[in-house]
Amino acid sequence: MQSVQGLTPNYVFVIPSFLKTRGHVGDRITGEKIHGFILKCSFEFDSFVSSSLIVMYSKCEKVEDARKVFDGMTVKDTVTLNAVVARNHGHVELAEVAAMHLMELVPESVANRLLLSSLYSDAGKRGKFERVKKRIKKGKLRKHQGLSWIENL
Repeated sequence: MQSVQGLTPNYVFVIPSFLKTRGHVGDRITGEKIHGFILKCSFEFDSFVSSSLIVMYSKCEKVEDARKVFDGMTVKDTVTLNAVVARNHGHVELAEVAAMHLMELVPESVANRLLLSSLYSDAGKRGKFERVKKRIKKGKLRKHQGLSWIENL
């Protein structure tokens, strides 16, 4: 691999970028080829690569394949879980599973609950939206003013 100014590209960094572009244009076929390369090189264990696969499949309307990647992950960290919740607003079930895992990992985080309430609001699930908002108020969880949900983690 060619280096620029002494830096050699890292496949684990480059692959998510490729997957993002494939998902953006809905190119599932090329995304699946990249997925094959990922498996061949054992890169599927990297959370950024797995997250990018999930997002790509979701954007290409292949939620079942996104779910398979998610279920096959041995470690579900906040990077992956946030990607699944933030990128799957049209697919509530998978995003809910990810949100529940996030709340187990970081139970005191209001950001996770705000993300879940946003998911429900976008999906038109008014009842679930209201329940999450009530839990936030009941638990006296507050978003710090002037911070994004990422900074609130």
